[in-house]
Amino acid sequence: MSEESKTKNRKRGVMRALLIGSLALNLLIVGVVGGAIFSFKRHGSDGGSERFSAPFVRALSHEDKRAVGRDIRRSFREASVDRSGDQLLYQAALQQLRAQPFDVDALQETVGALDQASADRRMLARQSFLSRIDAMSDAERLIYADRFEEMITRKDRGGKHDGKHGNKKHH
Repeated sequence: MSEESKTKNRKRGVMRALLIGSLALNLLIVGVVGGAIFSFKRHGSDGGSERFSAPFVRALSHEDKRAVGRDIRRSFREASVDRSGDQLLYQAALQQLRAQPFDVDALQETVGALDQASADRRMLARQSFLSRIDAMSDAERLIYADRFEEMITRKDRGGKHDGKHGNKKHH
């Protein structure tokens, strides 16, 4: 194998790893925000958010999570957020990865568009979350602060919380 072929293959491997890493990070961020807010079970359990969400969201009461989720969905509709665009970008990335010759600039543009779409959704979710916190009374915010403190200081990270008072569930 010539030195030029080895260098080209090495560059492809690095770019493939960067793409996979970028897509994984993008999905993780979307999963954290979306999963934390949308994935809750009906009877007080926050389901998937316990595994993936940031302590800010885990500390919300069940009712607050529902309200923030509704607000996020409303803001997505108002902003015409269409996740089908992501699928089109993923398909474009797939075609770019298979293209001969490989065009790293085209792939970089596609990954950048995915990153921007994700950032736009995170911004809307963050605004909904902060609006909910801002609407709390002083007493509600102090209760939330106590739950948040428990989320960031507890030793047993695998413990289940009911999302209402920050207390562990007893089965």
